[in-house]
Formats: sequence, C-alpha cells, structure tokens
Amino acid sequence: MNTFDPVAHDFESFRAFPAGVAGRIRDAILTHIEADNDALILDVGAGTGRVGEAFVARGDRYVGVDLSGEMLARFGEKIHSPETQFPRLAQADARALPFADQAFDVVLLVHVVSNIPGWRRLVDESKRVLNRDGTLMVGQVSRPVDGLDARMNAQLDIIAESLGMPPRRSKTQKHDARRELASAAQSHSQVTTATWEATRSPALFLERKPTGGRFAALAPELRDEALAQLAAWAETTLGSIDAPIVEEHAFLCDFYRF
Repeated sequence: MNTFDPVAHDFESFRAFPAGVAGRIRDAILTHIEADNDALILDVGAGTGRVGEAFVARGDRYVGVDLSGEMLARFGEKIHSPETQFPRLAQADARALPFADQAFDVVLLVHVVSNIPGWRRLVDESKRVLNRDGTLMVGQVSRPVDGLDARMNAQLDIIAESLGMPPRRSKTQKHDARRELASAAQSHSQVTTATWEATRSPALFLERKPTGGRFAALAPELRDEALAQLAAWAETTLGSIDAPIVEEHAFLCDFYRF
C-alpha cells in the first residue's frame, strides 16, 4: 500500500485550491509555452487532480500518473460527469514511467520533486518521455517564508527529532533538482501563474497534518504525541490556535526546455 492511499479521501480537504485557481494555472502554463490544443500533457504525481482537473475539464490531451491508486481513484470520482471526459490515469512509479521515449509535449511535476526518493531517476524519466521541442514544468505553491506553515513545520521538526521520528525528506533535493535542470536546459524561466489570499490557523494546520502521507504512515501514538506537543507550543507561542491568519499564496512554475 502506498503511503498516500489511506489519506486519499481527505487529502484535498485542506489542500484544494480556491475556485478558479487551477484553471488560471492551466491557462498560464499553456499560454507561456505556446502549446496548441493537440499538445499531449503528462502530469507526473497527479494525485487527486488538484491541477490536473482543470486540464481534463477543458478537454486537453491529458494523462495523469501516480503511485497511489487511491489518489487516482479520488481524481476519477471527482472529475467524472456527463459533461466531462473521464481522465486518462495510470498507476505507475514516476521513476520508471510506462511510456515510450519522446511521447509527450509537456511534462508537469507539481509538488513531486521534494516528495519522492531518488529524484534523479524522476528527472531522468521525465526528460526521457519529453519530446525534443517539449517543455518540462516544475510547479509549487509558494507561501511566506515566515508564515504560519513555515513556523509550525520548523517546530514540528524539532519535536519529531526529540521523539526519534524519521526526518522529513530534505528540501535540499528540490533545490538540487532545480539547479540540475537549469544547468542542463537550453532555456529556463519562472512564472507566477496565480496568486490568492489564504486563511490559515494553527488549528487547521494541526487538523491537516495527519492527512499527509508521511504523518499517516506513523504509529498513531507517535503521531498524536507530536501533534499534542505542537498544539501546546502553538498555544503558548502564537496565541489562540483558532485565530485566523490571512496570507498571500502563489503558484510558481519553472519552465525548462532542453
């Protein structure tokens, strides 16, 4: 069982984009790379379709892959309607894609580079299935560096270490991957494709955390102890854990052509 399978149903409860954001991301991507309607798009790590659903809704030639069959099942349930084509989805390891060389015009990597071990295999496979004139896009949500999530995650790392929990996968691999892609690319550009205001609170962070793959895989008693300590820290340090905090979030896309 994949670590994301148990949390697939609740994954988007705290992670869904505001209405219209996924569509703006889709439009900005295709406009920036000047893709036509026949472009064949591969979304690696498609998950529940937070980004992919906008491509499917617009009738694009879209294929989504993910290692979690449950996440893909949720994608299919969410998007399928009489007015919308059923998405073409495949359960597969991103480090061994079941596609021919140069099969796709666009490859999307959204929140996958920092979440998968063996990122070089992921990058190599993504480049292998991309045609010579194609574009590789690495996308992520950008939050304030001193925002609520950053502070809560930093404290959680301290608590996790004290409890002997396995560390988060190093974020350095995301930066390493971007540097390697930029050095190999003939062209590289970064574009902010959407911005929005997000309302956060420590309570929502604490509620969301168990629906992530890493935390869901922990023993319940260890997970509960870590979150209890984090809640106590937030109450003392940040004030009421229910107090809303409004932050500006953005979706950043890095485009690479090789």
